[in-house]
Amino acid sequence: MPAKKAKAKPAPDRVWLESLMAADRRDEMMLELACHAGFRRGEVAVCSTDDIHEEFDGWMITAHGKGGKDREVPISRGLAELLLRGAAWHTEGASATGYLFPGDDNGHLSPRWVGTLCSRVMPGVWTMHKLRHRYATRALRGTGNLRAVQELLGHESVATTEIYTEVGGEERRAAADAAVYRDAA
Repeated sequence: MPAKKAKAKPAPDRVWLESLMAADRRDEMMLELACHAGFRRGEVAVCSTDDIHEEFDGWMITAHGKGGKDREVPISRGLAELLLRGAAWHTEGASATGYLFPGDDNGHLSPRWVGTLCSRVMPGVWTMHKLRHRYATRALRGTGNLRAVQELLGHESVATTEIYTEVGGEERRAAADAAVYRDAA
């Protein structure tokens, strides 16, 4: 019997809002990277002000992904402005440039500690990885372009991206409606 396919579990609006309400500034910055850039905890840990840059059509952030694979992720102007404040925004005496989350792991926080900090402010069993699922699901629902979402998340396989995205009833209904033959008469 084939193994059961994993199911996406994107954090709903309530979880996102409760997490923000419980977060301090540092936690908020971490949560924003997971929810609005689709970053993994390891990518959040090593994020630096040097990774944020403006291009012709908007702001981008470089994600330093698994296996040393970097990717460029579009971000909002508001998120770029927040991140460009650097660690000084959330930690008194910290630098306004460099790692956003300074620590003792080669100059930044460890990925494990980033995950722990975010889990502490998220309700129930929710984790920052479910914010990544939220990002993927919202990106797919907004565009219908699974390949674009795959690139945003830095997945090698579109099959992995499918696990991160939840298809809602509205999308299934639209697909079913599109599949029904309509007599031209």
